[in-house]
Amino acid sequence: MSLAGPLLIILLGVLALAGVVLLVLLLVRPETTGLDRAQLRARRVGGIAGVLIAAALLAAVPLPGRLGHGALAGTAPLLGTAALVLAVLIGEGRLAAPIVGASRSADLEPHGLREVLPCAASLAAAAAVLGLGALMVMTTVLASPDDVLRPGRVLTGSGTDASGVTIEIGIAPYPGSWYTIPAAIALVLLVLLAALALRAVTARRPGGVGGDLLARRRSAATVIGAVMIGTGLLGVVLGGLAATRALGVAGGLGDMGADVPTAVVVSGVLALLAAIGGVAVTGWGAVLVLAPALAARRDTSRRALRLRAAPMTGTAG
Repeated sequence: MSLAGPLLIILLGVLALAGVVLLVLLLVRPETTGLDRAQLRARRVGGIAGVLIAAALLAAVPLPGRLGHGALAGTAPLLGTAALVLAVLIGEGRLAAPIVGASRSADLEPHGLREVLPCAASLAAAAAVLGLGALMVMTTVLASPDDVLRPGRVLTGSGTDASGVTIEIGIAPYPGSWYTIPAAIALVLLVLLAALALRAVTARRPGGVGGDLLARRRSAATVIGAVMIGTGLLGVVLGGLAATRALGVAGGLGDMGADVPTAVVVSGVLALLAAIGGVAVTGWGAVLVLAPALAARRDTSRRALRLRAAPMTGTAG
C-alpha cells in the first residue's frame, strides 16, 4: 500500500495549517509581535521558505521510488520549522548596537539563557523532542518490512484463536524506520539550529537602552515555538498513523477471535497520547511564534527584574 492514503491526508492537513500560520505571520505588524522590523522581516522570509520546503517534500510523494513512498514526507514539519529557526538566527546576526554620535549606549542587563528562555515553554519543548524521539524508537522497533522488503513500513500482529490456529495480520503504511530515520536526522538538525539561534540571541551585542532583554526573550520565544510546532506536528502525524494502524491490527485479530498482542495495544495507546500531546504542543508553539511579545511579558525572569538596568556607554570602535 502506498502512502497516498491516511498519512498523505494528515500531512496535507499539516501543510494547510502551516499556510494559515504563515498568512497570520505575514499580516502581523512589528508592534504586535514586539520584534524589530529586521527580525520580523527575517521571520517572514523563514516562514515562506518553511512552507515551500514542506510543500516540496509533500509534492514528491506521488513520484516513483523512495520519495514516492513518503520516506521524506515525515521530515516536512521539522525542516519547515528549521527554516524559520534559521531565519531567526540570521535576523539576530543583522541586529547591531545603535550608535549615536561617537558613543554607543545599551542596557547593562543579564541576558543568559536563564534570563531569555520562556521557562514553561522550554520545558515543554524539551519534553516534546524527547517524546517524539521515544515515539520514533517505539514505532521503529515494532515495524516490519513490507512485501517488497522495504524496511519499517508494516505493523504486524499475531494471535491464537480458540482452535489453536495462529493468525497474523499486517497493515501498512506504518511509521517505522522507512520514515523515522529521515525524520530523526531532521529532528537533530532542528535542535542544532535552535541551539545556535539561542546562542546568537544571548551572545549578540546589546541593542540599545530600553527593552533589550525583552527583545532577546521575544526571539528566544520564537525559536522555542518553532521547535514546538515542528515536533508537535510530526507527533500528530506519526502518533495518529501509529494509533490507527494498531487499532486496525487489534480489531482484525479480535474479529477473528484471536488474542491481541499486548505490545500492539500498548503501542496504540501511547501513540494516541503522543498525537493528543502533539496537538497541545503545536498550539502552544503557534502562540509563541505569532505573539512572542506576549510570552516575553508574561514569563520575564524574576532574577532579571531584581536587577535595575544601568545605562552602559562606550566609545564606538
